[in-house]
Amino acid sequence: MSTDIANLVCRKIDRRIEGLAPLFNTSYTRFVDDITFSGDYIPNSFIKMVKQIIAQSGYKLNSDKELLCGKHQSQVVTGLTVNRKKPKVPKKVR
Repeated sequence: MSTDIANLVCRKIDRRIEGLAPLFNTSYTRFVDDITFSGDYIPNSFIKMVKQIIAQSGYKLNSDKELLCGKHQSQVVTGLTVNRKKPKVPKKVR
């Protein structure tokens, strides 16, 4: 149920970011309220634009949850390590 509500609430935000992301060679995904961007390089200008879109929609990102990971670091999204051959639950969670 909360996923459906989040999808309705974020529909306009999703469309705007989905239109912006390809211009920066970036992929955008969202699960409920977790937003993830992936690409070889995520420019600060892109992040600023995303924050502006979110602010214009009446929301604010939680800066304590912002995380930038390089390709050789463990990349955890919604509790799963995603930069392996297949998603895995991190060892410390198991």
